[in-house]
Amino acid sequence: MKEYGAAYAKALSAEGDTWRNIRFSMQRAVDYVSVVVPLTGPESVKDEAGGPGDSAAALEKAEGLVVDLMTHAQESLRSVEDGLTEFLDGIEGVVAADHGKIREAILADLRRSGSLAVRLNRPRKALQHSLRRLSAQVRGWVALGRKEGVRSAGTIRGLAAGYLDWMRQFAGLPARRQEALLQLADLPSDRELEGMMEDLPHVYRGLFSLGPLKSREFLVGREEEMEKLGEILARWEQELACSVAMVGPEGSGKTSLLNCFEDEFRSRATFRRLEIESRLRAEKDVLDLFSRWFEPPEPFASIEATIAHLRQIPRVVIVVEAGHNLILRTMGGARPAEAFLRVVMATRERHLWVVAFRENPWKRMEYLFQVSRFFTHTIQTLFHNEKEIREALLLRQHTSGYPIVFTGEDGQRDTAETAEALKAARTRETRFYSRLFEASRGNFEAAIYYWLITINWDSGEEVFLMPPLGRLDHSYLRDLDRSYLFALAEILCHGGLSLREFQEIFHWGEERCKMVLDYLLQLRLFRSVGLEAGSGDGHYIVNPAFYAPVTAVLQDLNILY
Repeated sequence: MKEYGAAYAKALSAEGDTWRNIRFSMQRAVDYVSVVVPLTGPESVKDEAGGPGDSAAALEKAEGLVVDLMTHAQESLRSVEDGLTEFLDGIEGVVAADHGKIREAILADLRRSGSLAVRLNRPRKALQHSLRRLSAQVRGWVALGRKEGVRSAGTIRGLAAGYLDWMRQFAGLPARRQEALLQLADLPSDRELEGMMEDLPHVYRGLFSLGPLKSREFLVGREEEMEKLGEILARWEQELACSVAMVGPEGSGKTSLLNCFEDEFRSRATFRRLEIESRLRAEKDVLDLFSRWFEPPEPFASIEATIAHLRQIPRVVIVVEAGHNLILRTMGGARPAEAFLRVVMATRERHLWVVAFRENPWKRMEYLFQVSRFFTHTIQTLFHNEKEIREALLLRQHTSGYPIVFTGEDGQRDTAETAEALKAARTRETRFYSRLFEASRGNFEAAIYYWLITINWDSGEEVFLMPPLGRLDHSYLRDLDRSYLFALAEILCHGGLSLREFQEIFHWGEERCKMVLDYLLQLRLFRSVGLEAGSGDGHYIVNPAFYAPVTAVLQDLNILY
């Protein structure tokens, strides 16, 4: 009965994954087609490139996606049916085998009772337990070595590794494998990653795209945050003062959470989605911004006039992104932020403000003028543990309908289904997610990046193979000149800077600023947003994939707090 329940649950889960895949992929196909024929009317519109070739490409993408989807869905449903049929055909053999295993286990227990083997095994088990405690102590030595300097840290780490390997062999444990180190500068750029994904199935590319979610279907590990947003909305509906700061680093899922919040509660309130698109430099910029957003009869002449107008318009949920653009670390650079937030605090009984901030700019504003006092609630968007990261990734993997196998270092997978082979596979999977969480620090965009650069697609057997994820080697960051390290810190603490803003902060010449920023861009530590070749337009942000190691090194060097 237990095995039948497991087989039925597995079939039900597979059908759910297939149906979720169909809904997701059909929505993407609609998005492709809507570029050519909008859903709101019969008129055709040009896409951003504006050419007929782009329209043809959009239709071709949609056709390829739908054909891929239906073929794979048919195969998935057939495999579900075959699995249930095979189980039911062999149910008698399963029952007989289970009885045999139980009988043998009982006899084996009786034979081992009081045997010499048990008594001889105790010292080795005790030694293995001591070894685990010793490993924790050695990690403390390594941490101490880091404080003494890079060279001593390397020496202590090398001695500790050799000592632990010798102890593992004496304790009867397998020797520790040499781990592959991922060199940050050698990892693929976003453009190179897109090229690598071309060989993956259409459905898979869509499920693991580096973009925000539009609905709650794939929102995993955010139940507490969504529940909290629902409670805040209920308080606001009772005309209680409410304002929310949503805080998290680049790529941590702030926009996805905001999208799901609107999708979930749009039947209960009117939402306005806004963005602070560029840095606010003075109070006049704040007034101009509110005038564009709310279109008063006359442009706002003062903060008081802005507050008076917002207190009169219908109640609405105001969602604002890019809160990091409120501040610049120059003389008087915090005044626009204080003016903006005074409007938020003065009107939060009328409107529910939800403002998204990148993590380090929020910390700086908290230090400068206690930004949290302008908000009644704060919500963090990083994943709290590796279990949440794992569930979010596996939901997308299962939805694709393709199986995944965690392989060894050599890329080979076990074909045997023995207890030892299954245990080894579970160990490899557990270690992979532990490394992934360590590399991403709960940043979901970073987790998807490392997932995609590691996974391999076996098109012959239609299975994804996942080899071990090496540890990130970010030791070279410590050797960077201090000017580069301080540049990294300022980009982090502003959520992004343009060339002109960077010059204002550091008071360097234009060529030196370009050299520093371009060098960090070549190291993959930065992303350029809206930058044209050879111009100073746009701005630089820290690459979300490398947010964790960059932050860790800057904090360790007391440059970032």
